[in-house]
Amino acid sequence: MKFPEYFPKGCPPQNAESESIEAYRLCKTVSITRADFYSFYELGKDIKGNINGYGVSVIGNYGEASTLSKMPTHKKEYLACGVTNPDCGVVLRTPSRNLSSHITWWLYEDAAPEKYFK
Repeated sequence: MKFPEYFPKGCPPQNAESESIEAYRLCKTVSITRADFYSFYELGKDIKGNINGYGVSVIGNYGEASTLSKMPTHKKEYLACGVTNPDCGVVLRTPSRNLSSHITWWLYEDAAPEKYFK
């Protein structure tokens, strides 16, 4: 399995690992698709050279994910639960100021993460 060619050198970072972690992701609808797992880069957002922008954000704690889902910018989204299946890519715990259980998941080129979330 290989990562997309658009990943820059050093992405994902060397300390990212293949790990199966129960995680939560905000999705547009109950019918989860691959588009629900687009990275900021794939969405055309300016990631300012941050390699985390090439990965997908998931949350490892239900309480944090639930709180996030109630914010005005996410009220119309569906909170999906699943696992960061190693067949899809590698993960690294990347806590932020607001989300201590934030995880970045760098997906392989032909990954289907939607198959592991409901």
